[in-house]
Amino acid sequence: MIYSNNSATHLHSSRDSGWEQRSLIGEDSKSQESPKGQNLRIGLASPEQIRSWAERILPNGEIVGRVLKPHTIHYQTHKPERDGLFCERIFGPIKSGFCSCGKYKGPRDSDSPPFCEQCGVELTESRVRRHRMGYIQLASPVTHVWYLKNRPSVISHLLEMPLKDVESLVYCGSFVIGPGTYSKFRLLGTLRIGTHERAYKRILTRKRLRARKHFLQTKNISLSTKVRSRRVLEEFQDKANANGPVGTKQIKLSQRIILARKRLLRLASKPILEPKLICNRFYVPWRIALELFLSKWYRDCESREIITGGYGIQRMLINLNLQNKLVSLQKNWERSVEQTEKMWFPVSGKYKNSEHSADIQREKRLIIRSSKIIRDLIQSRTQPEWMVLSVLPVLPPDLRPIVELREGQLITSDLNELYRKVLFRNEDLSIWLSYQGTLVLSGLLARLQRASLQRAVDALLANGMGSSTFRDYNKRAYKSFSALIKGKKGRFRENLLGKRVDYSGRSVIVVGPLLALHECGLPREMALELFQPFIIRELIARQLAPNLRAAKSIIQNKEPIIWKVLQVIVQNRLVLLNRAPTLHRLGIQAFQPVLVSERAIHLHPLVCAGFNADFDGDQMAVHVPLSWEAQVEARILMWSPSNLLSPATGRAVAVPSQDMLLGLYVLTLEGSIGIYGSRQLRFESSYLSSKKYREQISQRDLWESRKYRQKDSQQMKVSRLRSYRNFMGNKFAGGPTLGRRLQKFPTFYDYDDVLISVHKGQINLFCFLWLRWDAKYPVISSRKGPIEYQVDSLGNSINIYENFYIKKNRNGSYLSKYILTTAGRVFFNQQIQQSIQEHFSLG
Repeated sequence: MIYSNNSATHLHSSRDSGWEQRSLIGEDSKSQESPKGQNLRIGLASPEQIRSWAERILPNGEIVGRVLKPHTIHYQTHKPERDGLFCERIFGPIKSGFCSCGKYKGPRDSDSPPFCEQCGVELTESRVRRHRMGYIQLASPVTHVWYLKNRPSVISHLLEMPLKDVESLVYCGSFVIGPGTYSKFRLLGTLRIGTHERAYKRILTRKRLRARKHFLQTKNISLSTKVRSRRVLEEFQDKANANGPVGTKQIKLSQRIILARKRLLRLASKPILEPKLICNRFYVPWRIALELFLSKWYRDCESREIITGGYGIQRMLINLNLQNKLVSLQKNWERSVEQTEKMWFPVSGKYKNSEHSADIQREKRLIIRSSKIIRDLIQSRTQPEWMVLSVLPVLPPDLRPIVELREGQLITSDLNELYRKVLFRNEDLSIWLSYQGTLVLSGLLARLQRASLQRAVDALLANGMGSSTFRDYNKRAYKSFSALIKGKKGRFRENLLGKRVDYSGRSVIVVGPLLALHECGLPREMALELFQPFIIRELIARQLAPNLRAAKSIIQNKEPIIWKVLQVIVQNRLVLLNRAPTLHRLGIQAFQPVLVSERAIHLHPLVCAGFNADFDGDQMAVHVPLSWEAQVEARILMWSPSNLLSPATGRAVAVPSQDMLLGLYVLTLEGSIGIYGSRQLRFESSYLSSKKYREQISQRDLWESRKYRQKDSQQMKVSRLRSYRNFMGNKFAGGPTLGRRLQKFPTFYDYDDVLISVHKGQINLFCFLWLRWDAKYPVISSRKGPIEYQVDSLGNSINIYENFYIKKNRNGSYLSKYILTTAGRVFFNQQIQQSIQEHFSLG
């Protein structure tokens, strides 16, 4: 597991034989030098390297680091078990300066020894339990599941075997028979000792060994060398098996050979001979018994190596020559290219045999994939047999802790349970492999135990990726090592890449409608923590606090003076807002902070496009540039008004969308009932069903009614809308004339009068009103003439149009113009004019 602490560490993760968090600070008490930088390397590690990570030599010469027992802590004392997963001798003391037996307590003096003589615990700091590792010596090698089960399977490509066959070999479902390694006592030729040659052949025929292909091949034994004959007999005497003793008879030859051996040869009746050849209680010459034992079938089976499980994969990977295999793949590639060129038919633009060409393309893809894997192994100087684990690393105990609750209940990490399963099964396999007497029993059960150990290690590395998923008593799957390091909440992204930064905070963003484009609303509590050093310096400079402690006390008590000081500080400083993931330059921008009483960050809606943020619960981080150089850089390069265009396309980023467009639409609606005023169909239907409308229809001629129905649907909508407007105008005015309509709507002289009336509550944003309009600003006039023309007693005239009216004197000179609008449109127009004036005044 990769971790981070205050000291400089070398972070190493190994997919083969494990992972590492090994401190570069020397674990020996004599070496306390720390390197300046940090390094991170992920790759395969050899078994020797894993042992070097975990093994330590105590001052008494004892080597510690190997975990032998599956126990964690004692159920009564809650102290770590010796040689267990939390052993203090291996991983260090739980309390700094305290040993396990209680002989030494407290910090170590200069005169005290570096470790306890009784329990062997090193007297050092307890934080070493965060980086000291252990290891488990596996009784049988197991294959790393990451390189076996991932797609593509690295081991399958290296061995050029189907993944199904590789998995069958890994989980002891099949075997690999190695080449014969015959000993020097392999018998060749035939035995020629006088007249005994014929008798020897008759014995073979009578025992029917030739029918079962148990051919005997013997070696010429010199009768003059007594020592050689004795050595041949002694070599195979202990290896022969039978149900009972077999006697020997001295044979009188040209040179007597007397072997003083009372313990007789034992022949394996069933594996070697036929069932009828039980050699109990009968006497045969020792030479014949020896030749029956040394049959060709038995010698071949004994000399050939039958391997399975992870050991078989390891042997095959050891025998793999990467350079030669790379050359072979290159030749296969050239041959595939030649076959592809021969099958191409340029006239039709197709291959002659599409099925065969598909096979060739598939083979070329496999060659490319295998070549890439081999080149990576050669470049990183990694041996392929390191993909098989013979030494399993054990994580430091502080990364897989056991926590005790108030009720006394213990909660442990899932990794501890998975480690315990590995240790239990490794111990069982060691016991079965120690049984050498009963070959059949130990071979069958040892094979099952090998597969069980393989599954336990698979669950530790990646639970669920292997053949089975390990679960607790609640049917919950254990979290393996892969589950702890991958994903957003994993060790890499959460703890290594997502480290906490000083002078930063995080909160939810909400819209700030009253903010300028370059401003952001910063919560006061957050600003108090972020700018605390500046507040302390300002309090001391203003002589509001005599020292640092007094200034911190004022801040903790939140006295009113600190808010005034904070307001002065934030006026001259920028803050950086960042929303993860920061995919481009616009993901982090600088803003002028404005203190708000809420606990959420207020953000202008126009800058959300650059952050790819919305107000549905997104969070943003706040960072404070400390130095003046950082402040200048933030103001010049990262200020939000300087990032209005996309650096990728050059188009505008700060454009209105979504809520802004909807707000502008609602603001400029017309009608006294707000947004529902646009739903004219509702009022139109009420008008069409009114008595007045029916009277108007009844007065028309029948031909006119038919003509009305034959009009286009769009014209019908326009006419109905016009009738609806006339009806609404008569309703507001209290009569059928437009003159009373002018008297019904209020009249205002300028923008300020309208906004004052809105703030007083005399009118709302959706009410119709007449607004005096400057003559130099044109209005959209109707193509038709005035709807109504009025003249008073003095000769002044009023020309009334659909959306405005004009007052003239008796001479026809222009007096004033009034437009029909709403208070919301007046407010919107005023804001646009102010923005334009501010822009040109700044320019």
